[in-house]
Amino acid sequence: MDAIGISMILVVFLAVMSIMFRMRGRVWHWLGRGLVQLVIGVFLLFVFNLFGSYVDVYVPYNLITMGIAAVLGIPGVLALFGIQLFIM
Repeated sequence: MDAIGISMILVVFLAVMSIMFRMRGRVWHWLGRGLVQLVIGVFLLFVFNLFGSYVDVYVPYNLITMGIAAVLGIPGVLALFGIQLFIM
């Protein structure tokens, strides 16, 4: 990586850190809420995979499926299993 690329990354990093420092209460609130939703989504994936093994349906754990489960919750997990049923 050349010096211009490194300096651009450094400038963007400092800008993001400056914004986070100014909005520190709200940023931590949203990060905490997102983390809780991620944990709930992964737990739902685990539970549905556990019961899905009876009908031979398995949704792999990766960043995409965890993101969908975290953002969309139960409807997202159900959609993942529906998609998996139609693909298999």
